Amino acid sequence: MKRFVYAVLSVLLVMLVMEAAWFSYAIANVYQPAMGELLSDSVRVIPALLFYLGYPIAVVVLAVRPGDEVASPKHAFGRGVVLGLAAYGAYQLTNLATITGWPDAIVLVDMAWGATLTSVSAAVGSTVLKRFFATGAT
Repeated sequence: MKRFVYAVLSVLLVMLVMEAAWFSYAIANVYQPAMGELLSDSVRVIPALLFYLGYPIAVVVLAVRPGDEVASPKHAFGRGVVLGLAAYGAYQLTNLATITGWPDAIVLVDMAWGATLTSVSAAVGSTVLKRFFATGAT
């Protein structure tokens, strides 16, 4: 259990740092120009908290932990790419299919960001497990 918690915390930390950097640039330069009035003026805290509590757990369960005894951070990175594309793609493609005026350009940008964020976070989580926690520890 200890390994799992530290993996989740390391993934969460990486995600928060990367998201802060990304959003400091992308809100004004990517999302606002493309989304206009669709973009909220403020962040809804509860949905954001739910995402940042749940997604790092999913990253660890689906990208970091499978075979972590033998897999390398490179394997976690690859699984993170797939997970990020699937998760962010599900959101973006559903919006594109169901929301009138959803900008096409945001779909690819956000899917690429999801793949990047998830793969880097998964690789760091895997590295933390490898360096600081012996295989088989709980």
